[in-house]
Amino acid sequence: MLFRSQWALVQANAVPLSSYLALASAMGEDTDTRAWVQISAALSNITDSLRSTPERSAFSAYAHSLVEPLAARLGWNARPGDGPDAQGLRRGLLRDLGNWGDAQTLAAARDRFAALLKDPRAAQLDDLGVVLSLVALDADETTFERLHAFARQLREPSMQRIAYAALMQVRDPKLAEQAAQIAVSDEIPAEHAQMRF
Repeated sequence: MLFRSQWALVQANAVPLSSYLALASAMGEDTDTRAWVQISAALSNITDSLRSTPERSAFSAYAHSLVEPLAARLGWNARPGDGPDAQGLRRGLLRDLGNWGDAQTLAAARDRFAALLKDPRAAQLDDLGVVLSLVALDADETTFERLHAFARQLREPSMQRIAYAALMQVRDPKLAEQAAQIAVSDEIPAEHAQMRF
């Protein structure tokens, strides 16, 4: 609750951003899931707002330094006793780290994608979106084609929907254009029509 209130004050320009960041930095080893979910969302919002600015790289590095220790402790795999909040936080932190260009997180996602190519059931459904989205972010043409082929060959509707949605996360402009063409094509089943642009 404290973080949500403080973030609302920042957004209303009632307190400086630095006060919120100082509070977030003070979390240290604390694993309060609700607080971290809010911190992660705020850091992502800030980073997104800095897109195409010279400050983005420095802020991404700062955000990375805040969340990476907790992400490392949580790891990629659910542990006995993890509730839905902890699992959601794990996925959110991994997605953030990937969006901020963390090489280790992106490499781990590529490894998990390689395992999925051999066995599409190698990841939990909820983890599938994180893995595929992270792989799509910086995909080259070969990786994009592998992701596309993977989405096409899936028969489970929920998995296919996740795979096609991840394909739309590609950052390369040429590949993003291909993804947009796929999104408006007849290739995506009618039941996934809400994904279309």
